[in-house]
Formats: sequence, C-alpha cells, structure tokens
Amino acid sequence: MTGPSSNMLRNVFTLVKAEVEDRLTDDTIFIYELVDMVSDLFLCHSDLVEMRSKEKSHERILHCFCACDMFAMQPSKRNRAHVVSAWANLDALEKQELRKVVRLSWGIRNNRLLE
Repeated sequence: MTGPSSNMLRNVFTLVKAEVEDRLTDDTIFIYELVDMVSDLFLCHSDLVEMRSKEKSHERILHCFCACDMFAMQPSKRNRAHVVSAWANLDALEKQELRKVVRLSWGIRNNRLLE
C-alpha cells in the first residue's frame, strides 16, 4: 500500500501510539530528567528564552522549557507544579518527541531540541 492512504494510515498509527504511550507512562521521574536536560540546554543557549513562535506547538514546548528552567534554578513546590502543568498542556505527540530526545546523548539531544 502506497500513496496518500498509506501516509494517512501511518499518521493515524503514530498518533494512536503516542496517545497510548502518554496514557500508560508515569512521567513523575521523567519530569526531573526533562528539567535537568533543559537546564543544560539553557546553559548553552540562554537566548532560547527570547525565542517566539507563531506555531502553538513551539509555544507550548517553549513554555514547558521555561518552566523547567525556573524549577532548576529555584526548586519549589510551586515551580514544580508549573512544570507539571506545562507538561500536561503538551499533546501526546509533543510528549513522545520530548521523551525520545531526553533519552538521546547530550550533544545529539541539544541539536534535536534546537530544530
């Protein structure tokens, strides 16, 4: 099977897989790994805070990154709640992509995040 119907089927499968993974994954520990990764990223690329995008997906991810960075600088229940809230606002595909990136090596990870 090739062509548009094949691509649509693949896209639906990817979305369903991401939704199932999102519902079955406990992100309690992952949140701390994400915070560590984003903290490292902001050390190397402090200008990320100033980035703006008209694309909602990028805005949600950047908001999550900023919440992670704030929690890394000032760990508190309130800042952790902001990270958890920002993470919850991401859609399943965005979460899936970030989970993949966090598992990559440091250099490759930063390049993927900056894409």
